Amino acid sequence: MAHGLERTKTGWTRFAYNDRQIPWHRLGTPVRGLGTPEEMLVASHADYDVVLTKVAAVDDSGELIRNSDGTAIIIPDGRATMRQNDDGSFDPLATVGTRYEVRQNKEVLERALAVVNASDGNAAIDTCGVLKGGSRFFATIDLGVLDIACSDVNDKLARYLVISTGHDGVWPIRYANTEVRAV
Repeated sequence: MAHGLERTKTGWTRFAYNDRQIPWHRLGTPVRGLGTPEEMLVASHADYDVVLTKVAAVDDSGELIRNSDGTAIIIPDGRATMRQNDDGSFDPLATVGTRYEVRQNKEVLERALAVVNASDGNAAIDTCGVLKGGSRFFATIDLGVLDIACSDVNDKLARYLVISTGHDGVWPIRYANTEVRAV
């Protein structure tokens, strides 16, 4: 099974994880202990901004197609999402519809912490990463262990909330409870 994590041209992987458990693919940046949203977003290189742009027409050679007055031809119902990098450059992510609204990775993560009533720090980010060239983001919140003790059973169940979103107009913000750590 492929991990699907984004790997950059310079060789690092957009993924960070709590160093108490190394992921099976052995990629990414280890973070000591359970991290805050800011720490994990920075360590996973997922702290980029996504911007919404207009779409212009280009020919097969990549040249901008212009009107007779020299202005670019803009597609009226077309928009695109782009990742804005630290160096000021942009990476295209996807074309989206006119109803699409950008939700930044940080916003999605903070909202998930609020959903589990963990905005005050009583839960922490266990993993955080980027998939599909920046168009998908995911994180795992560690909700602690649930002790199951009844009759002759004494078991422990890991509890995680996996959050994912797409900057592609296809993958909505999703929350999933699971006992499996997403890496």
